[in-house]
Amino acid sequence: MKLLSILSEAARNVASGTSRAAAFASALFVFCITLGALDCATIAGIINAADRFRAAGGATYVLSAQNGVDGIACERLSETKSVVAAGAFRKPEMDYGILALPSSGVIFKETTPKFVELLSMSTGSSNADGLFLADGVSESLGHATAGDSLRTSNGPAPIGGTFSYPNDGRAPSLENTVLVPVPSIGNFDECWITVWPPDPEASRLLNAAVAVSTPADTRVTVQQLNPRLGEGFNGARVFDSRPSAFAPLVSLIFGTLIGFLSVRSRRVELASARHCGVSVPDQLAHLLIETIVWCLLALSLTVSALWIASSIVVPNYQGFVLAELLRIPLLAAAGGVAGCVASVLTTREHHLFRYFKQRT
Repeated sequence: MKLLSILSEAARNVASGTSRAAAFASALFVFCITLGALDCATIAGIINAADRFRAAGGATYVLSAQNGVDGIACERLSETKSVVAAGAFRKPEMDYGILALPSSGVIFKETTPKFVELLSMSTGSSNADGLFLADGVSESLGHATAGDSLRTSNGPAPIGGTFSYPNDGRAPSLENTVLVPVPSIGNFDECWITVWPPDPEASRLLNAAVAVSTPADTRVTVQQLNPRLGEGFNGARVFDSRPSAFAPLVSLIFGTLIGFLSVRSRRVELASARHCGVSVPDQLAHLLIETIVWCLLALSLTVSALWIASSIVVPNYQGFVLAELLRIPLLAAAGGVAGCVASVLTTREHHLFRYFKQRT
């Protein structure tokens, strides 16, 4: 058969419903979107768990050494692989006080400029100038926020922003606190780093922040800011062991099965055509075209649905999640084509009468 004749035959079969393209495309779409939704929800759960771990301070490690932390060395740790933020703080060298809250017990801490990058900002920006207030202090001042001015015992000072520091198991170092960014020159009391992806071994980097001038008898400790959620979060292991990790393989098997059945259900027609002189390659060609048509239809619908779902469920990680989810419809479509080929090649002309007796 000529190419034009093969294309014409395939087009007639699709248009007339002989190939049942709509039914097989619908079945493949429903199966793939179900698997995709399941995997998307599972991955979103893992991402949310990772975000909670990081937001709660599980990935933040603290070096404590009274007046023994080199502020410059501490901030330089942010240039190290996996360390996304680093900063230090100390007790202030001068007395601070909030005139509006003289007996509130508000604690002031002097921090290196990048320290606020370690915190969850409620308002303002970590790049802003001024004081940074814990949410509790902000509420006591009538919900003071970024851009307001705070009257202190050392004169008025702008508020750069507010930060959240809940009582969720983390060390209470910054509760009811006002942070005062200062130059990183000099010694500090604590150095904090946030490591992401989580790597407990990276906490050893904190030893580089100990000042050379620190006395030998100074107590130096390294600990996790919030150990409540565990020592670490092995996102790669959790991701690889998720129940829906086998979804692409399942879709491949299903696609192969439905592709095989789409041709097998027409075995009488195919064996009869071969009996009339149609060659196997010609038959395979037009059946492949028909199969590719409904596979592409299911693939396009599934990709569109998964794109919309991932943009809603995990908008900040859509590219990564969508790339993972697309394996499901792609392998299903590949399986459909493979099943079609297998079914054509296992159909025999001399089984025509057997097929005829087995028809339902």
